[in-house]
Amino acid sequence: MNDLTFLPVPSGLSRSRAREASGNREELRGGALHYERAGALFWRSNHAPIPASYFDAAFVELPSAQASALRDYTLAVVASARAADGAPSAEQLAEMRAAFGTGTTVVNVLTGRRTSL
Repeated sequence: MNDLTFLPVPSGLSRSRAREASGNREELRGGALHYERAGALFWRSNHAPIPASYFDAAFVELPSAQASALRDYTLAVVASARAADGAPSAEQLAEMRAAFGTGTTVVNVLTGRRTSL
C-alpha cells in the first residue's frame, strides 16, 4: 500500500512503545504478515482487516479504504453472530450464574436476547 501517511513519531516515548511503533510501521510498509485487497490491508493469518489501533500505534493515518474494510468486516461479524444466536447451553448458563448471580437478567448486546438466570 503506497498511499499510507506516516505521521511523526513523538519524542519521549518509552522504549517499548517506540519499538512497537517502529515494528508496526515496518509491517505496514510491506511486511510479510499482511496482504492488500481493494486498497485495504488484511492479516494473512485470519484474513481480517488490520485494526485501526494498529495504525494508531504506528502513528499512521487510517486510510479511508481501511476504515471501509473495518466497517464492512464488523457488520459481517455482527450479522453472523446474530444469525447463529441460540439459547445458551447449560454450561453457559452456569458460567453466567457464577459471574452475575442467580436472578439476574443478562442481555446479549448483539442480539438483544434476554436470559434470566
